[in-house]
Amino acid sequence: MYQPQKRELTVALTFGLSALFLYVTPAWAEFTLNWTSDTGNPVFSGTSVTQTDDGGNDQLLPNQTPFVYERVLDGTTPYYHLIVGDPESGFAQEVYIQAGYTAQTGGNCRGPVSCAGIADPIGPSVSASGGDTAVSFGFEGNGFDPLSSDAVSSGNASGNPSRVQMRQLVTDGDLTVDFVKDTFAEKPSITNTIDAADLNATIVIDSTGNPLTSAATASVVTNTTELLGSNLPPDVSSPNGGPSSVRFDMATDAQNSHVTAGMYSYTPGSGPGGSSGTYTYSEGSANINPDWGSSFDTRETNPWSYPDNRPTP
Repeated sequence: MYQPQKRELTVALTFGLSALFLYVTPAWAEFTLNWTSDTGNPVFSGTSVTQTDDGGNDQLLPNQTPFVYERVLDGTTPYYHLIVGDPESGFAQEVYIQAGYTAQTGGNCRGPVSCAGIADPIGPSVSASGGDTAVSFGFEGNGFDPLSSDAVSSGNASGNPSRVQMRQLVTDGDLTVDFVKDTFAEKPSITNTIDAADLNATIVIDSTGNPLTSAATASVVTNTTELLGSNLPPDVSSPNGGPSSVRFDMATDAQNSHVTAGMYSYTPGSGPGGSSGTYTYSEGSANINPDWGSSFDTRETNPWSYPDNRPTP
């Protein structure tokens, strides 16, 4: 069972929670990505996390990254809904991933397949991603090794993207990166902007209408760069020829542009909910599951549920 108090700040959400999945016909209606809980009483919502130390003792750590976890229904189809961080803090991520009912586990009622009328009709369930259910540890989940590049243990990079909506917003002074996948059947759109005193730059990969099933269709790309300030060469396009800006726009200034952004497709795999599938790229291949542990900053005091797998310097 998902245990948010042992997973806050340790989950690498790359379309992956973990575990088994019983197929439920999807309603395919989109949720709204707005950094807001959909229920009045989420399973977990707060800024405290429980960490287990080397001796097996639990300690409550307050003032951590805000975290919301709840299970919601789209018609009769269950989803996990996770919100990590806060847009005002410079990092926020919101994810919906389709879940599946598990009717019985160890004789316990687990969902409406055989438990109609229970107080929580969704029940503890598992998502459309790969990963071991960690039954050997006593409960399901990838909290024991969340940054592993081995999808068998973590579920990372294994989720079926057509069962996922998500948004990740990162802001750092002049830089804003906004990753939005607000439609189940379509690829994500990415906006990367720099708005500084001496530089304005925008790169947008707009995948609106570009289905996950097609590797032949490129997404619409906007790529502009503008240098600002007084120490610039004359702007020959200006009537006065005075220093104004130096600007490049791929749409009008590129002599030989070749756009491949969005030219990939996903084929569902044999994992739960079509997870653990195959990505096909129009040119070459890509590593979608790198060594996540190499990005972990060991200098910071970061709560780590199970220290055995915490990255070391």
